[in-house]
Amino acid sequence: MKVDFLYIFKFSNDKIEKAIQRLICSIRSIKNQNYGGVVNIYVVNSSEADISPDLKDLCLNYIFKPVTGYFNKSFLINCAVNNFIKSEYFFISDIDLIYGPDYIKNSLQMAVGQATPVRIIPYHCCMIREKYNLNYVEASREPMLNTFSSIAPGNGLIHLDSFKKIKGYDEYYLGYGQEDADLNLRMKSVANVIETNSIISYHIWHNPINREYINQNSIYYHNKKNIWNREGYNINNSTVNLNNMNWGLYPNQIEWINSPKMILRSDFNIIDNNMVFKEVLGKMD
Repeated sequence: MKVDFLYIFKFSNDKIEKAIQRLICSIRSIKNQNYGGVVNIYVVNSSEADISPDLKDLCLNYIFKPVTGYFNKSFLINCAVNNFIKSEYFFISDIDLIYGPDYIKNSLQMAVGQATPVRIIPYHCCMIREKYNLNYVEASREPMLNTFSSIAPGNGLIHLDSFKKIKGYDEYYLGYGQEDADLNLRMKSVANVIETNSIISYHIWHNPINREYINQNSIYYHNKKNIWNREGYNINNSTVNLNNMNWGLYPNQIEWINSPKMILRSDFNIIDNNMVFKEVLGKMD
């Protein structure tokens, strides 16, 4: 079975060098899977810097789409899925996760052939800072991990048609925070959502990321969740599907338009995003 594996990469120039190291470590763990099918790896780079020279020795699909303006993870994932992902099931991964050799095989065994589409949310173990290591083999050894383990809500296996039915990630979220919980909650209306600690990834230590919008995103998420609890998980409900018909499309310019739907988010500030895109597509062999 052919399966797509997606990474979204966007970092400022002062953080990009270490981010590239983590990405390569993660990719190498995917290339060393005990899986007999075809795995198409997609790296969609929306940073200002082209990182193709760093990936030249890896066989993968590299898409360079620089985005100027504030980072919107939900928007970038939607665009990548709509434009490049083709397999029935696909994996999405943070760049700082490494995987044991049976990760893909075990995930697909839980999903393929089921009567109902499946969304699998794995667990991850966090590597302690003192054991920070970019060798994926050494890093995945149990002694190098601390005892903390939790779900990795933005990673794992996703059914493509189900993702599109709910219009993907809600693009009204900014930066990081709650967008994954939102997606997984809405996925319950179209798929069997499974959280499992039998499939584990390993989180490479790194400095904390910018989470300046976490409070606003939490308010927005809980306002939506209150409505869902009252009205149910109806994917046709406009309060559940805030994305318009152009969700997940790369435009020449993004214009945020105030909408009655925005009343859910009382502290939302309209942002003037003049996003500029250029595109370089290529399969790196």
